[in-house]
Amino acid sequence: IKEPREAYVCIKKLCKEMNKRFKILEEAGVSNLKEFNTEYAPENGKSRIPEIIVFVDEYADLVENCKEIADPILQIAGKARACGINLVIATQRPDVKIITGTIKSNLPVRVALSVASTVDSMTILGTGGAEELDGNGDMLIDCNNYVKGQLVRAQGCFVDNHEIKAVVEYIKGHAELKYDPEFLDLSEKDEQSPDLLSFAADNDAPAPLKADESRVMKDGELYARIKAPVMTQDTCSISSLQRDYGIGFNRAGKMYNRLVGDGIVSSEKLNSGKGAKVLIHQAPEANENPGSLSSVAVTYEE
Repeated sequence: IKEPREAYVCIKKLCKEMNKRFKILEEAGVSNLKEFNTEYAPENGKSRIPEIIVFVDEYADLVENCKEIADPILQIAGKARACGINLVIATQRPDVKIITGTIKSNLPVRVALSVASTVDSMTILGTGGAEELDGNGDMLIDCNNYVKGQLVRAQGCFVDNHEIKAVVEYIKGHAELKYDPEFLDLSEKDEQSPDLLSFAADNDAPAPLKADESRVMKDGELYARIKAPVMTQDTCSISSLQRDYGIGFNRAGKMYNRLVGDGIVSSEKLNSGKGAKVLIHQAPEANENPGSLSSVAVTYEE
């Protein structure tokens, strides 16, 4: 998975899988996946539940491009081990804003290769030392399950691309690939709150627009469908239109400029990164919303 938004959807689905597994463990009366697979499943004729390993490479770059992914990552790191979901996070840029104390406290094993400064070593291990490593796989490991209260120095092995390809080809040739269909579709779906859905039903509004529908719509038809949901929001931006309706940047820009031209969205952007303020709202109670359509007449021209 290479796209940040797809990674976000994947991690969210893993959180759902985690909660689903915890319910199974609760019903079985066991505290972790190992007990379920070795004790409960054989005795009760149940299938074993496989473990899942999640590798997150370049974590700093991922968080910078999708800040909201930090919360579900923290959920996985904090409690998913008991239900067999294991997380490996790697980054070449250990920054305290990215590798926070909360993340570190939920990762029981930390490994530092050679770093540039004592600050980087402190960020990873909580102490200096990694800046003095020799490189080429020389590493310090902090794992209380192995040696409590001490760092272990170890030598990692180097694997070149030729060896990686050889291993992958061997596995592909000797093991059948099986993909979980739940994780094959990583597109973001439109999810509206129950209050918004009930309001739309009361006003005979069209059903929420799906991303695949928006791609085949003409600009005028798409704008008509986008306009009403936007007027239920506080802010609007080009990126939010891209994300919510599965359209490209250029088309989202055209829709956004049209919203600004019709006076629905302010031409002045906020400093919060959320886009611009929505000026005209569609709300059930006009008295509570001076900018609602009940008190403002607006004409839209195709």
